[in-house]
Amino acid sequence: MEKLSRSRTQEKRGIQHAAILLDAAAGMSDGAVARRNGVNRHTVALCARKFLQFGLEAALGELPRPGKNRCIPDDAIAWALHCACRKPKELGYSYELWTYALLQQHIRKHCLHAGHPSLSGLSRSKLHRMLTQGEIRPHKIRYCVERRDPEFERKMVDVLHVYKEAAESQRRSQRRTPEGKGRRLA
Repeated sequence: MEKLSRSRTQEKRGIQHAAILLDAAAGMSDGAVARRNGVNRHTVALCARKFLQFGLEAALGELPRPGKNRCIPDDAIAWALHCACRKPKELGYSYELWTYALLQQHIRKHCLHAGHPSLSGLSRSKLHRMLTQGEIRPHKIRYCVERRDPEFERKMVDVLHVYKEAAESQRRSQRRTPEGKGRRLA
């Protein structure tokens, strides 16, 4: 812990808490520890309490905080992702791809009927977060060309052969010198 308190590469909070714990272990009062480390007494007391309740690792770092409860359940998120995976044309829209605004509007409009009232106030940023976590990008779809012509490969070879002949012909004409000199460049 002494090594950590002198470290220059570790997180400052961990270094400071290590120094506080070392000073407190040396028998210094909370006020003296606070003055020596440039913090207030509340910080010293909080660090010592965390050490006593949860151990050294918790005292050197931060405890997880409760945060706000989730307001959109998993089944509602799954339904929204299912909507994003369908094409807008299948649902009666004239668009080929979803935009965030169109998808948000569709989800808000149909969420009550689908039994997901928590999505009625869905924001664009929350929709973006849900799609990103699901690794879904409905506004970016890659198209691939299907090979429909059974003679495609033969035709491709013929076309490439014509291009190759044209390139060789052009290269030969560039090697020749202008008429009258009769010399060829090697």
